[in-house]
Order: sequence, then structure tokens, then C-alpha cells
Amino acid sequence: MKKFIIILLAMLTTSVSVHAGNPTESDIKKMVKAKLKELKKEGWTVFGTALPLDAALSNYYQAYFKLGDNGCEQTGNGSESENKTILHAKAVADAMRGYSAKASNNVSAETTDALNSISGKDLEDFRSTYESKVRKTISSQLKEYYSIIRPSQTIKGCYEMQTFFLVDEREAVKARLQAMKETFFEKKFNKEMLAPLEAAVGLPVK
Repeated sequence: MKKFIIILLAMLTTSVSVHAGNPTESDIKKMVKAKLKELKKEGWTVFGTALPLDAALSNYYQAYFKLGDNGCEQTGNGSESENKTILHAKAVADAMRGYSAKASNNVSAETTDALNSISGKDLEDFRSTYESKVRKTISSQLKEYYSIIRPSQTIKGCYEMQTFFLVDEREAVKARLQAMKETFFEKKFNKEMLAPLEAAVGLPVK
């Protein structure tokens, strides 16, 4: 979705004045129209709300641009079920897994040198525990905007679903820091490793 938004903004700048991170209402309407056309062509319909899909998309884009650099998009996917309620639960769980994995990747990418004294097994255990804790705490930070559903492309009688969330990183970082500190003290790492871990956890999840 984020790639789609960036491409649309690039296209709009050729004919419309779009301020950085702050498109006009007219710009958002054009983005909604383009995305709506794409989704309908692919067979998607809105799920779980009385709002029409164009209104759900508009709400999502407006919230996304209002968050600016503090916004993180997260999509969850559910598939291979006839039960739409189960599908939605799968999509929510998938979004939580996806966000926590990105948070863990930040730690992996930014603390390699600082944590080189830790054995590979212990380091992997630390990251796995941290990711698990983030997954358990991040649900309150995932704000759901809309879901779309269509018949499964591979299994007759089943459906597939995508659910779209936004995360305000100003709030989510608090949950990540708490998860990291709990993991740090559980694993009894040296205190000098705390600062680089805090710095990595504080980076925005994108």
C-alpha cells in the first residue's frame, strides 16, 4: 500500500500541487478513485463496515497523511477459510506478526557491532523473545481502518482477506521499549548493551 501511495503522489505532482506529506482533498479523491478501480478489477469488496469502500479508503489516506513521518502502515492477510470471522482474525494476527518482525529486524540491523560479544544462539533467543513480546503488546497500537475480501484464487468455496492498519510510532515506541527492557533483564545482558538496544528500538518501524 505504501508503495502505491508514493507512486500516486509522484503521478499527481505532474498535474497537481502536492505539498510534501500533505496532499489536498482533491489529491486524496484522485488517489481513492485510482485505488478503488484497482481493487474492483481484482475482485475485492469491503468487509466488516457499513461504509462503502471509497469512504473507507478516504478515511485511511487522510489518517495516513495526518500522521506524517510518525505513521507506519501495516497490512494483515488471511486466507483459506470459508468463515469470514476466522479470516479476519487471521489477518489481525498476521498484521501483529508482520509489525513485530519489522521491529525485530530494526534491532538486528542496528546492533550487530554492539552485540557481537553474544553468541549466535543467545542473540537469536533474545531477538525471538523480543519479537514475541512486541507481538503481544502491539495489538493496542494497531488501528484498523478497513478490510477487503474476495473469493480465494486457489481454493473453491473459500475466501481471502486483507486488513489495513495504521500505527502511530510515537505511541508504539513505548510498547517496543518496554518489550525490549523486559527481554534485556530476563536474559541478564551486560548493562553497557542497553543503550544501543534502546537506540535501535527507538527507530521508526517502516
